[in-house]
Amino acid sequence: MTTDAREAASGSHVLYTDVWASMGQESESQARAVAFAPYALDATLLALAADDAIVLHCLPAHRGEEIAAEVIDGPRSRVFDQAEKPPARAEGRARSARRRTPTRRDRRRRIGGDTVSSRSDRLDLLRALLADRDLRTHEEVRVALADAGHMAHAATIGRDPRGA
Repeated sequence: MTTDAREAASGSHVLYTDVWASMGQESESQARAVAFAPYALDATLLALAADDAIVLHCLPAHRGEEIAAEVIDGPRSRVFDQAEKPPARAEGRARSARRRTPTRRDRRRRIGGDTVSSRSDRLDLLRALLADRDLRTHEEVRVALADAGHMAHAATIGRDPRGA
């Protein structure tokens, strides 16, 4: 671990930088510019890296501040390739979300042994299931449903399941 940019860049295969003042930090931009100036990614710093080193930046970039124009536009820059591709984690989440998009059949729920498809039917069954209990909080409702082998979604128990 080092705070010396030249030492950190020496022999590195990837040099990655970001803006010095993010949204909401505009009032600190002058102080940050002074503090981070030694870490500016320029041709001198890139020359210390490995011959096959690449440059990354998550954008938007401030040319001439955290990254020099000749570096971001240079042959070793992968900044715009990076911007075109979502991070692997986000891409994996997007694939999972697409895979989990519920179908009409998936939207039907089983509550109390009955299969229902509309929200109002689910609420009616929940009210019937919990009618004889004196439950006062969402947590009591959730626990009672869990004890009965049912899952309760926060939006479903957002209303009084007893119909009161």
